[in-house]
Amino acid sequence: MQAAAASPAAERRIDLPAAVAGPIRVVMGPQDDEFDDGRNLFLDSDWKISATSDRMGYRLEGPVIRHLHGHNIVSDGTVNGSIQVPGNGQPIVLMSDRGTSGGYPKIATVITADFGRFAQIPAGTAFRFKAVSMAEAHAEARKFAELLRTLPDRLRPIESFELNIEALQDANVAGAAVSAVDAGTWQIPSPAEALTQDKSGSIANQQADKKHENSRS
Repeated sequence: MQAAAASPAAERRIDLPAAVAGPIRVVMGPQDDEFDDGRNLFLDSDWKISATSDRMGYRLEGPVIRHLHGHNIVSDGTVNGSIQVPGNGQPIVLMSDRGTSGGYPKIATVITADFGRFAQIPAGTAFRFKAVSMAEAHAEARKFAELLRTLPDRLRPIESFELNIEALQDANVAGAAVSAVDAGTWQIPSPAEALTQDKSGSIANQQADKKHENSRS
């Protein structure tokens, strides 16, 4: 898209409902019968996401969940949010880059409405799971789908404001700044201009550091 062809438009914000808090909701199964006391342990314990997690699966850290009949089953299909329990008893929540099938028993599945919220839990943060019925999971999925459908209707204009680029540069917050509604500020500097800006920024940083040192002394 050419900058000259862009038409200015008012910036907008989006009104969203309050974020859902509390435990991550799950539907138990489909192989929760492969566990005995492990089902209660899974729901009654605090869990943390391991730092070794990735887009294939979030590895959980917590109590060891024991299997009744071993940890290998005939491979079957998986979905986003399937919670497998491998041989070490530490659950793995399958994420967006998961495989299409898996051979570990799945104790539960994160409901669709909570999958995005679960994905944003930082590693090391304690949380819990809460079991809900299939009917409740379906109802929450319909509410979530309706929220996505109505997102365009939730856009609201915001008052325009004057972007003071010089003030940002003087405060050493940014070497360059653009306005989303001013196509004239979208120009990409040439290599020579970029080099000049980098040198200017380095000089400004050195001067600011020297001024700070002088003030301390």
